[in-house]
Amino acid sequence: MPVPSLAEDIKARQAQTPHPEVRIERIKFVGNITLPASALEELANSLRTRSFDADSDWMQEAVDIHAREVWQRYGYYNVVVNGESRLLNDDKDHQRVSVTIHVTEGPQYRLAYIRFEHADVFPPQELRKLIPLDDGEVFDVLRIRQGLDALKKLYGTKGYIDFTASPLTEVDERGRRIKLTLDLDEDTQYRVGKITVLGLAPKTEAALVWRLKPGEVFDYKFYLDFFEDNKSLLPPDANPQLDSHISRDARAATVDIIVDFRGCPVENGRP
Repeated sequence: MPVPSLAEDIKARQAQTPHPEVRIERIKFVGNITLPASALEELANSLRTRSFDADSDWMQEAVDIHAREVWQRYGYYNVVVNGESRLLNDDKDHQRVSVTIHVTEGPQYRLAYIRFEHADVFPPQELRKLIPLDDGEVFDVLRIRQGLDALKKLYGTKGYIDFTASPLTEVDERGRRIKLTLDLDEDTQYRVGKITVLGLAPKTEAALVWRLKPGEVFDYKFYLDFFEDNKSLLPPDANPQLDSHISRDARAATVDIIVDFRGCPVENGRP
């Protein structure tokens, strides 16, 4: 066997050595802040209960991702958030820090309207109902994100599993309004190709309930429901994310479904 070089040996040792865990003990918010005190307290508690990898860009994660999103949920779309930390104590496994978060909130914006481009499969009125934010309400990025997830699920029920919606914002500074355009790429509608089940006894496989059938439009919800519909027949830890796979054939516009339980343990005689 080849002998690893010194550099390779050091790299391997570093990969095996766990990095210290960063925990935030104290948090201070600085700036002309109008965010509700309850939201600030919730954010502070959330950050104090998290742990971060000391070798990662944990400050960016804590401040730019978690903190910034809280302000954007309250309409402060262009908020600027920066953070600095001070080490309180340090040992081999833990770093405890104090964090100061500097906030420039900027204006609070409301939603002007939502417009859909390239919506051919569903009427825009139906799509608009899936965005849980009314015109005139405070612009909340979380509710917009929830709406995008709902759109993805709706299109998935009709076989458009590669559907994407790209949000484009236009800010009206004078009226403090945000105009939101969702540019839809509906892509290809897929139908069910072959369905293959591995690792089950023939009798069990024959008893399975499939709402999806070859040739039908692929409904992603039915694909996930398969595991719930057949719970009593499947291995106890059957998981759609781990035990199944869909393979696209873009040219034929079909998906082949492979469900593989060969790695699942046997319990009470269930294969």
